[in-house]
Amino acid sequence: MRKIISALLFIFIVCNHSISFSADVLTVAGDVAVARPVGFFSALIGGALFVLTLPGTAVSGKVRESANDLFITPLRFTFCRPLGDVFYDPDSGCFRRAAPEEVKPPEESQPAVKEEEPAVKEETPAEK
Repeated sequence: MRKIISALLFIFIVCNHSISFSADVLTVAGDVAVARPVGFFSALIGGALFVLTLPGTAVSGKVRESANDLFITPLRFTFCRPLGDVFYDPDSGCFRRAAPEEVKPPEESQPAVKEEEPAVKEETPAEK
């Protein structure tokens, strides 16, 4: 059990590249030991609930809201929030999609077509 906890702590510290330097050691330790594992397991449970409720949410047209509330928000809480930052805004982090007007379609380029030179048939001595 101690190896598992040590491995989880190492993964959470390494994966989270941004550390809030204004946070004290006790806040960071509590965040790593309690809040991150709770967020991770709530993302797993939320993902399972999302899959179970998907038929109902698909009928109602609320799939995106359901996925955001049950799965994406706990993932943001776990992996995007700086260590020790308890007042993090989950809508300002990673896992954000660009707005439709910000997405640029890929440039359509015509493939360069080489014009083939007509094959020149050489006459053989038998044809002369």
